[in-house]
Amino acid sequence: MNLVSRSRDLQMRINHEVALLDELSHINDDLHQLSIIHRVDLNAGQHRW
Repeated sequence: MNLVSRSRDLQMRINHEVALLDELSHINDDLHQLSIIHRVDLNAGQHRW
């Protein structure tokens, strides 16, 4: 029974880590989009951000 409990705890921690990695991926996508907008704004003399 202890092994099952430990396995369940480990799976919960892994799921949490995967969720964090997923959030980081979304943040990375947002930062990439922001950098593109910033670069376009600089080249066009606009200030959309």
